[in-house]
Amino acid sequence: MMMNFDVLQLIDSAFPIGSFAHSGGLEAVCTLTDTGFRGPRGDTTIRDGPEFEKFEQWTLCILENAGCLQVPFVRDAIGANGNIEEIAQLDRKLHVLMSNHVGKRASLQQGKSLAALVRTTFSRHPQAECFQALSDAVADGRLAGHFPVVFGFVCSVFQLDAESAAGIFLFGVLRALIGSAVRLGLFGPIKAQETQNNLQCRLPDLIERSLVITEPHICHPVLEIAQSAHDKMFAKLFTLSESDSCPCTLSC
Repeated sequence: MMMNFDVLQLIDSAFPIGSFAHSGGLEAVCTLTDTGFRGPRGDTTIRDGPEFEKFEQWTLCILENAGCLQVPFVRDAIGANGNIEEIAQLDRKLHVLMSNHVGKRASLQQGKSLAALVRTTFSRHPQAECFQALSDAVADGRLAGHFPVVFGFVCSVFQLDAESAAGIFLFGVLRALIGSAVRLGLFGPIKAQETQNNLQCRLPDLIERSLVITEPHICHPVLEIAQSAHDKMFAKLFTLSESDSCPCTLSC
């Protein structure tokens, strides 16, 4: 089997699309809901037992939301086979369906960042004109540039099937959530790797269910409510205002 090094580069944590610059709603959940993410002395470190089980439940809920709402757009963007007009229609539909402004802002910033990065990074790729067309569509306003749609487009250029792309997408969501938990001080890097390994075994079932969804939706609305209140938090680690221009810095 021929190794696709372009795909490996795309999913590398060093690829600067902002996947480690936002918490996926985890910070808002920890701060604004009764999660139990606190030690016996009120510290933020969570320990094995009920509080850690609750963290895993919330993380799985965040993954479920990503699978139910975003993965269908990754799938359909692959099915568009590089047709910019079809991609634009998917982009507009996702823009309407994303109900909270914080998640919408993060998706747009990350998608625009990815569109610009693939144009520059893969300028010698045999299908480099596709990346240029994508970047041009975002630049001239034909595409708002939501991340799942842009990601699906890029995966179609790399000739990935929908199942593989969905797996990569959800793995990236999980990895970013675990990284956010480390930055929030919930646990250390060794525990993070153990936790990621334990949770990623749940991804195949989520991928299978997400790929057959015909009407994308949010299945855990409490997370949406918490995430939408992120801007109003008095103190937060992950922050980005509407006026921030750096495409690699996101918040949610």
